[in-house]
Amino acid sequence: MARTLTAPRARARDPLRAAWRALSSERVALVPVAAVFSGLILGSIVPQVPSSLLESRVGASAWMGSEREALGWLGRTLSALGLFDVYHSWWFRAALIWIGAALVVQIVNRALANLSGRGAPKEPPVTRVELHAGAAPAEARAHLEGVLEACGYRVGGGHAGGGNLVASRRSWSRWSSTIAHLGVVIALAAAVAGTLVGFHDPSLVLGEGSSVEVGHGTGLRIRNEGLTSTWYPRLDRPEESATYVAIYDRGRLVREHVRVSVNHPASYHGVSFHQVSFGPAVGLRVTDAAGREVLRGTVPLQYRDQWGRPAGVVRLPGIVAWIYGPSLAGPDSRLASGSLGVFLYRSGAPQGAPVGRATLRQGAD
Repeated sequence: MARTLTAPRARARDPLRAAWRALSSERVALVPVAAVFSGLILGSIVPQVPSSLLESRVGASAWMGSEREALGWLGRTLSALGLFDVYHSWWFRAALIWIGAALVVQIVNRALANLSGRGAPKEPPVTRVELHAGAAPAEARAHLEGVLEACGYRVGGGHAGGGNLVASRRSWSRWSSTIAHLGVVIALAAAVAGTLVGFHDPSLVLGEGSSVEVGHGTGLRIRNEGLTSTWYPRLDRPEESATYVAIYDRGRLVREHVRVSVNHPASYHGVSFHQVSFGPAVGLRVTDAAGREVLRGTVPLQYRDQWGRPAGVVRLPGIVAWIYGPSLAGPDSRLASGSLGVFLYRSGAPQGAPVGRATLRQGAD
């Protein structure tokens, strides 16, 4: 009689268990670690977007566009891989998230093993000492136990005959790696929580006499009343600089002539205003084709391009204008002292070549 053999049914693979095993694997963890180290190396070799331009998407895009044009196919490749801004690229952030998740899994695994007793080594390091005592074994054992306990050892075990004695200390040392991993995870969680709770807005830049809405649902507006500086004697640099500001709450002046310096912020209803830096600014007046005034105010030149030129941005209806001053790093062959370079881009369009450019002189149109 023929017998039919039935193959065992394949066990369905649990994706969560597979992911847990992957995060528990030290070999797999080498992948994100290698990615992070590669990113650190590439970030020191490949030119990175200047930190002063990171606050502006338009400025960073314009800088990368100039690098792509200068480097050709290599620049386009580096830009596609996110290597002009390694530390904010998706793959660098994914590697950091992967490492954080692996740390959490390792903490859970080690904690469960320690609680169940599997975390202790099967054969702990033992120092065997043979002692010869003139007293009875029980008396010698009691004396030795007292000495070991006085030195911080935990005494116990031994065979039933009482001839052997086992002593150990620092039994909680197996938790040291778990606590170290937990500290790293807590630091990462605190950094993430800091970005989720409240807000941090480094783009709040004010020229003298100008004001800006704080936003973020605060209903506040702040106005720059002026900058004052005290200088070191016989030194061409300021000892301290302070800005005086006025604060408006839903259009109502609530505080004025408030002094703000580097280590002394101004606060109102839980919102703190810090002075981070100060620098050059230009007074600008913009009119349309009919002569109507579109903008009059101070434009801070808060950014720096790769040639050391101070730069600022103005957003007008349908147009984004980038304004550059002469280089602060030395003689500028393109911009003479007292002149400004203006580059115009279309709002909302992918950053590319400017639609217009001009060089302006002080007091000229």
